[in-house]
Amino acid sequence: MDRERIMIFIDGSNVYSIAKNMGCIPNEQNYQNLILKLTGQDKLIRVYFYTAMPDQSKERESYRKTRGFLNRLEQLPCFEICFGKLKYPTDGSRPVQKGVDVKLATDILEYAHKNLYDNAIIVSGDADIAYVLPFVKDKGKHVTNAFFKRGLSNDIRQKSDFFIELDCNSFKK
Repeated sequence: MDRERIMIFIDGSNVYSIAKNMGCIPNEQNYQNLILKLTGQDKLIRVYFYTAMPDQSKERESYRKTRGFLNRLEQLPCFEICFGKLKYPTDGSRPVQKGVDVKLATDILEYAHKNLYDNAIIVSGDADIAYVLPFVKDKGKHVTNAFFKRGLSNDIRQKSDFFIELDCNSFKK
């Protein structure tokens, strides 16, 4: 039996916020463990991690911590960081990510069209990503959604071929 070519698409802030609420904050080693569990005996092509960087002039400490974390993630094999933007509201409320979901969805479609993977493993619970999944499946690709049950959109789960429920143990060896 041939091994499937796997690409993993991780919505970094989505994973972080749900994991933090569950009491487990993943670090770079935790992500390496998760990747090994998700790929099993299949062939990992690449992992894409989507996030946005804090503005260094507005959030110096957050920027420093985030940059350090991302630098360590980039050392993992076949791992790439993809950036959106943070938009800072004028009313002083929390910044909002822009472009992350669109970039993630676009990459899933583009790489399916280029026949670069057999199975897209999407680590996100965000409903916005669900819209592209029928097009990916029409290209003959499998879609696996791996996410925490809490925080999961029914849309993405229903449009995926397979589902892997994550919990804090998913990040352990």
